Amino acid sequence: MTAQDSTAGTPSLDRTLLYVGFGLITAGVTCLVVLFGVLYYQEAVRQYQGTTRLTGLTIGGGVLLFVFVGIVGAVTDERLSKYRPLCPSSWTWAGWGVLLAVALLGGPVLAEQFGVNSLTWSGSSDLTDTPTESTIALSLLAGIGAVYVSGGGDTDDVRTLDDITEGETPAAPGINDPKRHREEAGGNDSSDDPNDDPTHETDEELEYRWIHETNVSMEDVGGMDDVTQQLKRDVVKPLTTDRATAEALDISPPSVLLYGPPGTGKTFLAKALATELGLPFANLSGADITSKWINESPQRINRLFTEAKQLSRREGGAVIFLDELDAVLSSRTRTSHEENRKIVNEFLAHLQDTDDHNIVFIGATNRRSELDEAATRNGRIDREIEVDLPNEAERLDMLRTQLAARDHSLTDPELRRLAARTEECSAADLNSLVDDAARHAAFDRGDDRITPVDFQHALSL
Repeated sequence: MTAQDSTAGTPSLDRTLLYVGFGLITAGVTCLVVLFGVLYYQEAVRQYQGTTRLTGLTIGGGVLLFVFVGIVGAVTDERLSKYRPLCPSSWTWAGWGVLLAVALLGGPVLAEQFGVNSLTWSGSSDLTDTPTESTIALSLLAGIGAVYVSGGGDTDDVRTLDDITEGETPAAPGINDPKRHREEAGGNDSSDDPNDDPTHETDEELEYRWIHETNVSMEDVGGMDDVTQQLKRDVVKPLTTDRATAEALDISPPSVLLYGPPGTGKTFLAKALATELGLPFANLSGADITSKWINESPQRINRLFTEAKQLSRREGGAVIFLDELDAVLSSRTRTSHEENRKIVNEFLAHLQDTDDHNIVFIGATNRRSELDEAATRNGRIDREIEVDLPNEAERLDMLRTQLAARDHSLTDPELRRLAARTEECSAADLNSLVDDAARHAAFDRGDDRITPVDFQHALSL
C-alpha cells in the first residue's frame, strides 16, 4: 500500500473547477426551465385571467417547480459527492438559478419604471400587462430560490474523506455534534480548553471504549490452528517480535476480514488477537457507528479512526474490531441512498490509511456477498479468512480446550464420540454445550466434576 498523498484532505483545483462547472450547469438548467415556465404562465394568465383555474395553476406550478429544483439538486449532488470540496451544495446552485431567472424577469420591469427601457426584453415586458399576477409569480419564485439557497447550506458539512484533513472532525451543529454524545454519556466537553487537541485527550475523553485486556488469548482458541497461525504471522509478528524487521522491509499489518456462519468464533478470534498484540482494542458492531441522523454516521466513523490514530501514536498501534461489517460497507448500487454512499466512502478512505498508523482493522460478517466490492480489494481489506463450521477434528480440539480448565471425567474415546455427535455445531454451540453440562453437574447432581452423563443431558436440551 502506498503512502498517503501529502495533499490529501485539500480539495484540488481540478476537482474544484469540476464541481463549480457542474454547479453552474445546474444553475443554468434551472434558470432556463424557470424562464420558459414563466412564459408559459403568461399565456395561461391571458387565457384564464379572473377564473379560479388560474389560482390552481399558480399553486400547482409553484409546487412542481419546487419539486423540480429539489430533484435537480439531488441528482447533481449525488453525482458530485465524491468530488465536492468546501463549496455550496447542488441545491444551493439550483436556488441561485431560480433567483437569476427572477432577476432576468423582474429586473428589466423595475428598470422600466425608472425610464430605462434598454434592459427590457420580450419575456419581461409581458409582465407589465398583468402586474398583480406577475408580482405573485415573481415573489413565489424568489421564495423558492431563497429556500434552496439557504437550505442547501445545511449539507455543506457532508464531505468525503478526501475533503477532510487528517485528524479533523467536521463540525456540525445540534444532533450531528460528536461532543453532544460525550455530554449525554456524562463526559466532559473540553471545547473551552486551549489544549483541546486529539493527541492530548485522556481515555476519559474518548467517545469509544478502548480496552487493553480481553481475558482471551490464542491458547484459548481451539480447533483453528491454521487461522491462528496465519494471524500470528501476518498481524502479530509485524507489531511485536519482528517489528524492526517489518519496519526495515516496510511491511505493515493487513486489515483482516473474518467471514462465515454465525457463532463460529470470529469475535473470539479478534479478542485473542488483540491480547497477543497488547494494544488498545475497540470491540464494536455496525450499530455503534451508524445513525438515523443525516451526516452523523460519517462523523462517527471519522471519530473512531481519529481516536485510533491518537492511541497508536501513544502506544504504538491500535486494534479496531467491527462486527456486522455488512451494515457499514454494504454494496453501493444505483438505488442506494446517498447517506449510505457517504458512509461507505468515508470508511473506505480510512481503511486505506490504516497501515500508515499501525492500526489493525478486523471486520466480521455473516454476509460476505453483501460487502461493497471496493472494500475487499488490496490496500483496504488485505486478508480474507473464512471461519466456517468446525469439522470433527476441530470440534474435538475445541471441546478439549473448553474442558481444560474444568474438572471432568471424560476419557479421550468419550470426547471423540462427543465430537462425532456434534456435527453442524459451531464454536458457540460447543461452548454452550459445555456450559450446560457444567450446570447440570453443579446444580442438578450437586457435583463439581463434569461426567458423560452431564453431556448426555446437555445434548437432550
